[in-house]
Amino acid sequence: MAQASGSITPDAVRAVAETGADAISVGAITHSAPAFDLTLLLTPTAPAGGGRPAGSARPHK
Repeated sequence: MAQASGSITPDAVRAVAETGADAISVGAITHSAPAFDLTLLLTPTAPAGGGRPAGSARPHK
């Protein structure tokens, strides 16, 4: 697999693709993208149909 990257702009992608590259990296797309603050902290909830959340101190009866 051949990959092309480095100083490739969106305008140059077609010309680079015509060289036979299998993958092309265009850093200009994300270079100045604003940051997005995302958290993946999850809170356990009771399973559907009742019961106790996973990791509960008391066993389910």
